[in-house]
Amino acid sequence: MSLDLSILGSKLSRYREQFQATTAEVAVGTGIPLEVLSAYEGGAREPSGDHILIIADYYKCDYKFFLSNEKLAPFEQTETLFRMPGDALTREDRWAIQEFLFLCDCEEVLMNALPDLNRKPFVFQKLKHITSRMELMLPTRFEII
Repeated sequence: MSLDLSILGSKLSRYREQFQATTAEVAVGTGIPLEVLSAYEGGAREPSGDHILIIADYYKCDYKFFLSNEKLAPFEQTETLFRMPGDALTREDRWAIQEFLFLCDCEEVLMNALPDLNRKPFVFQKLKHITSRMELMLPTRFEII
């Protein structure tokens, strides 16, 4: 199956727009020249494998999505999440959510690839915040309860 450059270009521009980034910002963030990124988004040029990996790393997503002719982007599954609070989500919020989802995907891949070693889920211990009049002048401390 050959790479459909128009689908790839659409994916690249949709990712950029979803995260409210300009082509110039993506160029600076990836080190890929602006003219080259514009040609990729316009479907006029096929990217190298290195550029696909760099772009996927920049957007915190699986590089395989860009190589497939699949049209639905993983971020489009979170689009509803981005729309719910309206403009309350900043660009930084959107990037943080994307990075979190990417890390969850990575964890799932690793958990499926590694043999089952009687893994126990991580459990956070509850912390009790200690404050008194004397401690207000000292750095905050926490005690495990």
